[in-house]
Amino acid sequence: MSKNQVVDLSMSAVELKDQVRKYIKEMVPVEVVKRAKESPLQHKVLFTPPHHSDFQPIELAWARVKGNIGRQHTADTTLQDTYKRLLNELNDLL
Repeated sequence: MSKNQVVDLSMSAVELKDQVRKYIKEMVPVEVVKRAKESPLQHKVLFTPPHHSDFQPIELAWARVKGNIGRQHTADTTLQDTYKRLLNELNDLL
């Protein structure tokens, strides 16, 4: 599918969506990649494999935060209590 390609009107919505997704994947750069290439230092963006939380450092940090907050939860815990605990946990990460 090129930028000026005429779409077959007999295509189903599913087929059209598939073609659009394919075009976007092949032709439209991810914004962060585009900006990295345009930067004076010409950074290179490396992507981690999708759906592998073991390779996502944020997942480890978030698991710690959720676990610590969850262990403090009682039947009397309010949303305000949870918010304060969240802020404390996030500050502890720094």
